[in-house]
Amino acid sequence: MFSHILAGIILLMAMVFAIGAKKVKDGHSYQKVPKFLYPLSIFVWGDSLVIAPFYIFSSSVSLLFNDFHLFLLLIASFHLFRSIGETLYWFLVQFDHTGKRERPEDHLLFKLTRNSSVFFLHQVINQIQSTILFVIVVYLVKTWSV
Repeated sequence: MFSHILAGIILLMAMVFAIGAKKVKDGHSYQKVPKFLYPLSIFVWGDSLVIAPFYIFSSSVSLLFNDFHLFLLLIASFHLFRSIGETLYWFLVQFDHTGKRERPEDHLLFKLTRNSSVFFLHQVINQIQSTILFVIVVYLVKTWSV
């Protein structure tokens, strides 16, 4: 059963990569992707050129070793480091005074804040995500029987 899930991920990520490559070639690297890709940590088409191949690699290696636990560990570790990076990004956006700052009203969470504190919310959400993912990674390492 897990092999079907991993094969589906490979196919999906191959399509995402192909669409992303076209979008980036057409100059749309920073265009937001459909929201269903957000949980995969793909927020703009430029992300897809790196993250989709990582999912393909992780799925392929896990299929090769017939180890779904390995896939979960690879993906959880990636998301841990990605969320730490996102935390730093949103922290820096809060104090950006170059005039190139992201627009607060472009964010879904703006409805809650109505001001630039939306960036603080993004930072804290990513800190929570980092904490949860750290625990998941530790748990997966501890329970992995090779």
